[in-house]
Amino acid sequence: PPAQGMVRQTLKQIEAVNDPAQLEQMIGQMQQAAGQTPAEMKPAIELILKRAGERLEALSATTEGGSK
Repeated sequence: PPAQGMVRQTLKQIEAVNDPAQLEQMIGQMQQAAGQTPAEMKPAIELILKRAGERLEALSATTEGGSK
């Protein structure tokens, strides 16, 4: 339960990012932190990284194909 608030807040931050480079930097920081995370927090980190990856893909698709 304490992790749920952190996960929700982090997911909101990820959704608010519109710059793929900034999101890549966030993902890198989270991946580094994941190595030092207690085992009970790993599922939360994995979920955050998965959502961040999906968001990055969506942003990349928008920036590559969205310009006219």
